[in-house]
Amino acid sequence: MNKENRSSISYHILVVDDELAMRAMLTELLRGEGYRVPAAANGEAALDVLRQPAIDLAVLDLKMAGLDG
Repeated sequence: MNKENRSSISYHILVVDDELAMRAMLTELLRGEGYRVPAAANGEAALDVLRQPAIDLAVLDLKMAGLDG
């Protein structure tokens, strides 16, 4: 969907990945599309972010040390 067709609502998409390069790339890409993008480096940090009521969607790495996606 292009930016002209989106409503004025800014969705929050949580990016969770233990690889810094992947996390940074996804965060930058989604922010460039107008989303608000908190990020977390592991499952435990993601749970802290998820305590905020504003997360609409999460993009998760399925295989991480400790608590995974």
